[in-house]
Amino acid sequence: TLEMLPNKILRLIQGIPKVLGPDLLTAFDPDSTNSSLIFKILMRPDSGGENGILEVNNKQTDSFSQEDVNNKIVTYLVNSQNTHDTFFDISLQVSDGIETSGSETLQVSVQPLQLRMMNNTGLVMIHKSPSLITPWNLSFTTNSDDDNLDVRFDITRQPHHGSIQKLRSVDSSWISVESFTSNQLQLGQIRYFHTSQEFPQFDEFKFTATLGAVRSSVYDFRITFTKL
Repeated sequence: TLEMLPNKILRLIQGIPKVLGPDLLTAFDPDSTNSSLIFKILMRPDSGGENGILEVNNKQTDSFSQEDVNNKIVTYLVNSQNTHDTFFDISLQVSDGIETSGSETLQVSVQPLQLRMMNNTGLVMIHKSPSLITPWNLSFTTNSDDDNLDVRFDITRQPHHGSIQKLRSVDSSWISVESFTSNQLQLGQIRYFHTSQEFPQFDEFKFTATLGAVRSSVYDFRITFTKL
C-alpha cells in the first residue's frame, strides 16, 4: 500500500523558498525505493492569486521523488503580495509507477514578509581613517526561519565627508558604492572612509533596506568622530 503522512501544514513566508523535507512529505511503500516513489501536484491553487512555484534543484516542476524530498532539494515559493496571512491547500498524489495513492491535501499557511531593524549603532572613529561597518553596527532581521537571507542596503544620500566603500576581491582595492548587502557586511567588505579636508564632528548617510518585495523606510547611519 502507498500512504502519506497526514495533517501536515507547510508554513511559508512570502517570497522566501521553503524546503519540503521528510517531516512534511513521507510516503510509505515497503516494495519501492525512494527514487521510484513520485509525488505529483494535481492542481495548483488559484484562490487569491497564489503564485506557487515548486522547484527541484532550482528547476521548476510539478513532480518530484521521495529521494528528492529526503535530500532536501524540493522547495516551494509563494510570491503573492497579500498584507495578511493566507491559507490554501495543495492536492498531491504519490505513485510507485504501478499503484497510485488517493489524493492527499497539504495545507499551506503564508505570512507576509516582515523586515525589522536589529542594529543601527553608527560608528565612532578618528578622522582621516577607514572603519569597517559590521552586522553589529547595521543589521535587519525577518520573520523567516532562514538565517541566510541577503538584505540589500541602498544608499539614498551619500555621506558629506567620506564615502561608503566595498572591498573588491579581484585586486583587494576599495571602491565607492551606491549599495551593499548584509552578506558583504558579514564578510568585512564594507567600510566608511573619511576623505574630506575638513574635521567635522559628525557625518551620516541615508539608506533603505530591501528583501524581496519589501522595502524599509529611510534611515540614517551616523558617524561620530573622536580625537585620539
